[in-house]
Amino acid sequence: ATYTATDDVTLYAVWGFEKYTITFDANGGTFTTDDPTMTVQSGITMTLTTAQTLGLSHKDQEMFFTGWSRTQNGGVNFVDGANCTPEKDMTLYAVWSKNGDGSEGDPFLIDNWSRLKKLAAEVNGGNFYTNTHFRLTAELRNIDEDWTPIGQSYSRSFNGIFNGDGHRVTYKISNSTDTYQGLFGCLDTGGTIKNLYVYATISGGGMYCGGIAGWVSTSCAIKNCSSLVTLSSTVTEGFLGGIAGCNTGVTEYCTAQGNITNGGNENIHVGGIVGLNQSGTVSRCSGLVWVGSTRNYVGMVVGDNKEDTYAVGTVVDCNYLADMAGGHKGVGNGDGGTDAGTGSLSLDEMKAYALGLGDEFAVCREDILSGLSYGGDDGLGEAGERNSSSNGCNAGPGGVCGAMLALLVIRKEKRS
Repeated sequence: ATYTATDDVTLYAVWGFEKYTITFDANGGTFTTDDPTMTVQSGITMTLTTAQTLGLSHKDQEMFFTGWSRTQNGGVNFVDGANCTPEKDMTLYAVWSKNGDGSEGDPFLIDNWSRLKKLAAEVNGGNFYTNTHFRLTAELRNIDEDWTPIGQSYSRSFNGIFNGDGHRVTYKISNSTDTYQGLFGCLDTGGTIKNLYVYATISGGGMYCGGIAGWVSTSCAIKNCSSLVTLSSTVTEGFLGGIAGCNTGVTEYCTAQGNITNGGNENIHVGGIVGLNQSGTVSRCSGLVWVGSTRNYVGMVVGDNKEDTYAVGTVVDCNYLADMAGGHKGVGNGDGGTDAGTGSLSLDEMKAYALGLGDEFAVCREDILSGLSYGGDDGLGEAGERNSSSNGCNAGPGGVCGAMLALLVIRKEKRS
């Protein structure tokens, strides 16, 4: 630069990060964005731009996006929305696959919001997809319109197996009076949801409301799922849970964060994981949720473990963060609650519990750690890996904390 000194002056060198460019190649598909690239600073872990943000699609409706590859004709190296700390400029190519047949080994694929809505419309129209398998292959987000749950009523329930494959769905339900509310309304006849994140805001007059599902029937299960929810209902009697409103089946290895309120209504059952565990089983779940303001039927894990003449539900090896309890117990009831089947853990104990979970419970583990603002390679990094690579990218599905820390660094630089 040109500078005219008027006095003695000291100039200090300014050091910055080396920057790398990640270029996304639609590989036979198309983008709606004019600039399918992202810039990543050396040493900073960032989340890869999602396919939905890029506006990725394929003119052949039989082709489904399944992830990104380092080579044009290679297999999936990085899932959609993976964390990445590149060591050089790189190009990632979209990987396309033909749809499956709905079997366990070749599930139907869902790679965009329209296809998820189509599944909801078909189930709510009477196709329950009993024992049919689905797999989510991309991060999905829509807060511009209200979501209609998959399985809108008990007579129109989802009976299939939905594998989120570590991906996240962000949705909202506003001022709805539907009885069953959640990403899924009602699960029946073997319906199973696994390996799924949801970020959701649900409000209105729903009776059974949960981040994953409103109602989980006896033969059904929610496994290794996590939710970040803001949930409330205005009904005089209802069941609200971070994962499920009412559980008569199995809810296991799940984590919920967020805020659930009952408006001070004594007859709304509120649980960090499950509102009402009606003869069901809730096991190895962790609640990091601010729950309702009243004492009756409010619990950090389960709001109530029995109703009327039904058998007492089972709560096994669950826990909640002591700092968030506000006087509530792990399991609520009309007498104020109990910690039977649950444990009140400190921050360090909750971290240790999460890190002790096996790789098959990565969704549960990562969201506990992110909820505790615990990042780094010994937390969300290494623990979240699903497909490692030699170029420094981490293909794990989580990394909320890492992304937040990176954003803080970037914002600090901009202020400087």
